[in-house]
Amino acid sequence: MAPLGRGLGPPPVGYGGRLLQDGNTPYQRQGTAINEGSFRAGRAPAPLNASQFDGTWSGSVAKATAGRGAARRAGEAGMDQPAPWAARAGRARAALAAWGIDWPALGAVLAIFVASRLAFYAAAFFGSQLVPPAPPIGGYEEVNGRLAVAMHWRWDAIHYYKLAVGGYRLPDDPAFFPLFPVLIRAVATLLGLGAPADVPIAIADRWPLVAGILVAHGAALLAFWQLYLLARDQTGDDALAGRATLYAAIFPLAFYYAIPYTEALFLAATTGAFLMARRGHWVRAGLWAAAASATRSVGLLLLPVLLLEIALAWRRGAFGGPGRRAAWARAAASLALAPAGLLLFMLHLHRRFGDPLAFIHAQDLWGREQVFPLETLRRGIAYALSPGQNPVSPDGTPNVYGLNVLSTLIVVGFLAILVVSARRWPPSFTLYGLLLFAMILSSPLQGWQTMISLGRYVAIFFPVYITLARWGRRPAVHQALVLTFAPLFGLLAALYVRWHFIT
Repeated sequence: MAPLGRGLGPPPVGYGGRLLQDGNTPYQRQGTAINEGSFRAGRAPAPLNASQFDGTWSGSVAKATAGRGAARRAGEAGMDQPAPWAARAGRARAALAAWGIDWPALGAVLAIFVASRLAFYAAAFFGSQLVPPAPPIGGYEEVNGRLAVAMHWRWDAIHYYKLAVGGYRLPDDPAFFPLFPVLIRAVATLLGLGAPADVPIAIADRWPLVAGILVAHGAALLAFWQLYLLARDQTGDDALAGRATLYAAIFPLAFYYAIPYTEALFLAATTGAFLMARRGHWVRAGLWAAAASATRSVGLLLLPVLLLEIALAWRRGAFGGPGRRAAWARAAASLALAPAGLLLFMLHLHRRFGDPLAFIHAQDLWGREQVFPLETLRRGIAYALSPGQNPVSPDGTPNVYGLNVLSTLIVVGFLAILVVSARRWPPSFTLYGLLLFAMILSSPLQGWQTMISLGRYVAIFFPVYITLARWGRRPAVHQALVLTFAPLFGLLAALYVRWHFIT
């Protein structure tokens, strides 16, 4: 396994000898420039000279050994030993280093994660005191337990609770994919030392409610960490990777990473698949892709992405040499694993409803239709420019116009960044973006609600945050992004906990 720490060994296979964004590669961070033409000509880059950097394993081991020897001699001389907490912290850092994990990088990601959780709970607390509750409409249900737990469970989260405790029973249930409720049930079973009771959420036991929150938070932390590693692998810039993670964590719709929705889990699965594929760990990439296809239907799009990554790796010569058969076998395994999550779900639907495509047919019950993607964009922009033509939805959802405008701005903005960044991104990023937008925009809600929820669906397109982080090198741009994202994050979180439908 390629080490995750900075400066520890050669770059992953995913770098492919391609001159990366901003002209930076891990080799250049260590003092060696690589000419892109040498890769195109098939020449290998010059190996690193040990004198060019001091971040090697041997240097780290030597320093650690010298430090232990000095500490032993100091102890023998009667000097004071480190405080117990300092010693434990040192052992923890050493354990992380042994796994190739960069402690400063992990610390930065943890700080962003904790800050975003605190922002969410602060907004939720003040929102519960200051924001008037939404009138009870379709989808509203009383949630058992204290506000600190109950406030997470609104709208689609309640559907995931029902699936976690009772499984698929109704014809519209297959619209929600199974991995997230399966994880909720598994964690609840561990916490409660038994399977959760199949009861309405109004009288729910606390363990499945707590489990859903823990799964969401754990998936968000993993997603942020993997996004950081992807951004750093792509650019060779720790500061840029930190900004990309920050922007993803405080994006206006990022409060969905703190509640029992699938956003955090899907982001973790997709970033994991890309990270492992670009580092040449094909089986792990396939497993992450399988998790994505068991979380959302668009997770199946990782299959052509993995196929492209394998083709690019073959072109770079990654499947040559004496181990080529094993390498090809691992690559083939990744392609076989990628759709496994969806296929298992289809098998369950066939057994439960006699219809393996029930997840598609259920979309009709939720008011979706199949249209050409550009038609969805045209509708969304037209509705955004015509506020008088946006009536209240049949179920009483307020402010449909505002929801349409929010989603339209996000979709158009992300699509514009995809267009302007396509030539600088790795080909797999661009392919994923094109397929993602095509699939999401082809099944909108009917009528004037056409853009509702689409902003949330595209907000997990992580390469956009890497581009924003590059632009954020300019202090004015960085400040503008933070000052725009953070207040909207807090406002939307406060509205959500008061049962206002967001998107």
